[in-house]
Amino acid sequence: MRTRTSCSLLVAFALVLATAGACTVPERIPLAAPFPLTGGGTPVPGRGLGATLAISDGLQGQELLRKELFALTLTAGIADVFNLTYGLYGGRDDDDEPEVSVFAGKFRIGSLFGRRTSTAVHVSRSQVERTVGNPSFETTQDERLVTWDVAIPTEYLLTDPSESARFGVYAGPRMVRENYDDRLVPADSFNGWIPGVLGGIHLAFGPVDLFGEGTLAFRPKSTYRGAVFDGGAIFLPTGALTASVGSPFQWDRSER
Repeated sequence: MRTRTSCSLLVAFALVLATAGACTVPERIPLAAPFPLTGGGTPVPGRGLGATLAISDGLQGQELLRKELFALTLTAGIADVFNLTYGLYGGRDDDDEPEVSVFAGKFRIGSLFGRRTSTAVHVSRSQVERTVGNPSFETTQDERLVTWDVAIPTEYLLTDPSESARFGVYAGPRMVRENYDDRLVPADSFNGWIPGVLGGIHLAFGPVDLFGEGTLAFRPKSTYRGAVFDGGAIFLPTGALTASVGSPFQWDRSER
């Protein structure tokens, strides 16, 4: 009898825990829009494959607030002209935070401002979505964010092109289009343009490239749940390291 009673109590306790878990309402996590590394005005690598680790700031939610992100990307370099990149960006604040997938391409236009310059067009598309709820409650989040990013960096090489260690600086305009769809409360969706300017430094040591890049972005005014966010300028830094297999971009070849 005591054994049967103990089993009944254990079953009842397990049911209580299961019910409590089912009644937990998942929290909403604002989605993040990364500002992917452009990597200056040259393809990195020039020919081959590269992997990049980066720490960068992006914008989170319809409020367009600062968000720290970590990234891992893989890049293919083709003919000293093209880069094709796929990467994942994620935060560290919450284990349930969704990862942002990013596809990017970079095309080198040429040496538009002198023999030691290189200008490229960098285009990326990022996407993330999150739908959560509970059978006992209404859905707490059903959101999707798609971001298009176009930048035109021009890089100036400060060292001799024939040296294995190279140093350059770059700058250029940037334009981001953010489409944030709140499918629970459509009035809270955000669709807008975020213009900016970027600048950076690029150090290359054989197969390793180091980048320090920043974007001065100008956020428009936005609203969320009736609150108004004035927007304004914000500086979004990025630090990155790329290790490549293949050959780096050949400045001397581009100057012939």
